[in-house]
Amino acid sequence: MGCGVKLARAVLLIFTLIFLLIGLALLGAGIWMLVSQDRLFNVLNLINEHAGNSEIGDELERVSQQKGVVATAGAILVAAGAISAVISFFGCMGAIKQSKFLLIIYAGIIGLLLGGQIAAAVLVMLYKDRAVSLASSQLLILQDKYLISINEFPTAVKQPESAVSLAFNSMFVSLRCCGVNNVTDAAASGSWQKSNRTWYNRGNLTVPATCCPLVDHADTTQLLVELRWDFLPEMLRSFSCPVSGDGMKTLPCVEALLAFVNQYSLWILVGCVAFAAAQ
Repeated sequence: MGCGVKLARAVLLIFTLIFLLIGLALLGAGIWMLVSQDRLFNVLNLINEHAGNSEIGDELERVSQQKGVVATAGAILVAAGAISAVISFFGCMGAIKQSKFLLIIYAGIIGLLLGGQIAAAVLVMLYKDRAVSLASSQLLILQDKYLISINEFPTAVKQPESAVSLAFNSMFVSLRCCGVNNVTDAAASGSWQKSNRTWYNRGNLTVPATCCPLVDHADTTQLLVELRWDFLPEMLRSFSCPVSGDGMKTLPCVEALLAFVNQYSLWILVGCVAFAAAQ
């Protein structure tokens, strides 16, 4: 047996063992979630009964009713772990026993997976515009229904408006964009128009404050990580921008997202090729 064949066998054995262990870990975690979900929710219910804070109690009660989510997550982990373990088993045993039959099965399964990945990549390229259109329409619906002024963040922490609006405002800040398809559609949001739009005795907001540019080198971790949106006014390049709309951002978020994807598309492609090569 030549050195090249031995090296290929060793590499195959190492990779299949790693994926086998990962598959078994996922399988074990999924089984644990399915078996222990009742015990987990019993603990949550016990905490709920003794929670002195009514808000914490309400949140625990809401979480304790989500058994279906935990069961689904557990089933997904079991399926993913079992598939990974079975595929890796064929490769591992084929490498150890030098079984042509097992290696053919392993190669066939990997070939099917690679074919599926190539098909998925082709579909993404073919239906990219349609996917962007569908995503834009859904984002517009969410923006119109849930976007609120940052003034209401402290009083709406448990409402869906707060979570969705936080996501939109974080996107406006991180991607330096405003609106979905147009910079004006954020201010036209029905829920935003009904929210508290007063701006420090300067009048009412005409555009979301996050649609205004920040000063250079602004520490956005206070906003995006610590969620201290009360620091936003002092980060704005123009304090009057949210009221007047002068100097607001000019890039819609869909265009910003596409630009971001295109910027890192080469690295995404390299990652996909590396993943396929590992398989």
